[in-house]
Amino acid sequence: MIRNETSTFTNILIKQLKVKEVSSNILEFRDPKEAVLFSIHQGIAYFPTTQGRIGLFYDSSFWQEFNYLPRYKDVLGGRKYIYIDDYFYIMQKYPSSYTPPHILNLEFESAYKTLERHFGIDPIESIITFTGGEAFYTVAGSFILRELGYILFPEGLIDPYICVGVPDLIAAKLGKLQEILVRYGVIKNGAFLAEVELWPIFGRNPKPVIKKISEEVLAIETEPEARRASGGRKQIETYLNSRSFNNGILICPGREGDEKYYGDSFITWSREGDPIVRITQPVYPKPENIERALKIMKKFVTITLLKISDLSKLPEGPISFIEFVERITSHPEELESLF
Repeated sequence: MIRNETSTFTNILIKQLKVKEVSSNILEFRDPKEAVLFSIHQGIAYFPTTQGRIGLFYDSSFWQEFNYLPRYKDVLGGRKYIYIDDYFYIMQKYPSSYTPPHILNLEFESAYKTLERHFGIDPIESIITFTGGEAFYTVAGSFILRELGYILFPEGLIDPYICVGVPDLIAAKLGKLQEILVRYGVIKNGAFLAEVELWPIFGRNPKPVIKKISEEVLAIETEPEARRASGGRKQIETYLNSRSFNNGILICPGREGDEKYYGDSFITWSREGDPIVRITQPVYPKPENIERALKIMKKFVTITLLKISDLSKLPEGPISFIEFVERITSHPEELESLF
């Protein structure tokens, strides 16, 4: 029998993101951008509109197809409520003859009515998400890494260029390039890559106290339950063997009392939903392929910013787009001309 883990998910979000519980399935976010960031990284998130709904998933395909979030400015802005439900649980509620798309349609309609009729919440101010397992814990862990100053790259976007295998996330600190993004309010400190595209919608962050940012790359693996933690650790060892990462972090619930592995880097949560974070010293302070990995990630961040920038601000003269990206990667201060 599969348990409904929705209450576990909401407890974690309430403790970690300081959101308000409206009901067992509905959360109110103080910052609509946080609600959007949580939702677009879940895989199944619907944004109700007056014409129906739009599903958005900020994954490697979204980026590679050169799609961009400001295109959805009218859809993303002003949504502070999230209706959340356990995907794996709802799939068990229906007869086997029901297909997943049919089930999700029925659940969407039910959630829509619940928001509107039972709580008086305009669905246009809401996002309806179905989550669970690895997808949920990856995003919850990402918010922690974001607060620690890391930029998070979606699964499958960077990986083919720097290692064998596909970590669930790659997290990085990008030195001067990241400092410039912080200085101009594109990101607050750490960030989801998607945030580089979101500032035209939600505005820039307040002017910060600029701190020097180091350069570092981490491989992140997520397991949805404690009994699978050993498999996650083995995966991390494989990624570290590529010599492209300084360290690896396992995101896994249920490890609060797992003292045997306290020497590892991990993110877990208490039974009450409080985050527990341990990040050890780098396993490889200066891995041989780190410069290549950092250069690739800086290119991806630069291209993400350029695809939503005013083209009139790009340099004149005989220089190609790729050459300009290369130039910024080597001389991040040239980004300042775009602001």
